[in-house]
Amino acid sequence: MVQIIKGLLFNMATITSIVMFANMLMHEKHLSVNWKNNVRNGFLSGILGCILMLLSVPITDQVIIDFRCIPVILMALYVSFFAAMETALVIGIFRLGYFGVNRASLVAFGVVLLAGVACGLVGRTSLRMRTKWLLSVASVCLVTGVGIHSVLEGHPDRPYILLAYLALLAGMSTAMHFFTEYIAAFNRKIQRIREEAEVDHLTGLKTPRQFERNLKKHLAAGGLSGKGVSLLYIDIDYFKNINDRYGHSSGDLVLQELGAILKRMGRSRDIVFRKGGEEFTMLLVDCGLEQAALVAERIRKAVEEHGFQLPDHGCIHISVSIGVAALEEAPSAVDLLERADRALYRAKQAGRNQVMVAGEDGEAGRA
Repeated sequence: MVQIIKGLLFNMATITSIVMFANMLMHEKHLSVNWKNNVRNGFLSGILGCILMLLSVPITDQVIIDFRCIPVILMALYVSFFAAMETALVIGIFRLGYFGVNRASLVAFGVVLLAGVACGLVGRTSLRMRTKWLLSVASVCLVTGVGIHSVLEGHPDRPYILLAYLALLAGMSTAMHFFTEYIAAFNRKIQRIREEAEVDHLTGLKTPRQFERNLKKHLAAGGLSGKGVSLLYIDIDYFKNINDRYGHSSGDLVLQELGAILKRMGRSRDIVFRKGGEEFTMLLVDCGLEQAALVAERIRKAVEEHGFQLPDHGCIHISVSIGVAALEEAPSAVDLLERADRALYRAKQAGRNQVMVAGEDGEAGRA
């Protein structure tokens, strides 16, 4: 009996280690829920079940016990009914193919399929996760208990083996529930920290760090494909006066509304960033210099005509100055940003509420 308990504990340690390792590999990959991912996850989880069988505890020449049903529960509750059934099929087929076709393996095949159906149906309900785990574990204990009771008919230690296995299965499944919930909470916290680092809390736009990363990525892609990549450098005119006259809360509202306007004026593939303070940048993908200048002028005009609401329900009008530069005139990300910045400076010098375009010589001209 001690050997059985040791073997099952080793089985559980194997599951825990593999789940932790899989989370380390996959938690940064934002995988969509589609049939390809379902197939992959179900198959890999089935492989985990096969590994657990290879590390199983032999009771007789034909009967082995392990925690192969726990991967089925994981797929049913965290992925899909399809993935749970695929996991069960992989495990069942391996049980027949590797250990031979006999009464015990046929019973085991039926048990794992029933566990897949039961857990899969539980996973499709809208119950709380803790309740789903409880029902899934109860279902697995029921079907595996019946299966073990059947194949160990006449075995002198059947009651003790069955009791020890079901107690460990229930306990280990409960421990796995808390373990997976801890991992899920940890991943959510990491994701929240990442989003806070990548998204400006005030405007909801991407941060300067994301600006640099996206700029380099799109410049490299644009250089290879020959498609245009342009940059708009946008600055609110006299923004300090807004803060001084109406207060910082009003200034924050202006920044939020301007961010919304910029996102609305861009195409779905264009990316808007808050560069810092009252400065914004807009990366125009597949867009040459001439077209970018037209986009900038539309933005300038839209901002000029827009009434910005204040906390006291008042309304003010503002203007922006915009510098425009394109990939074809700039050999690097740093040079592109510098050209757009110089064009913005010229727009400010020209009286503000202007769009200036960086030329081949680095000098800026009116749009």
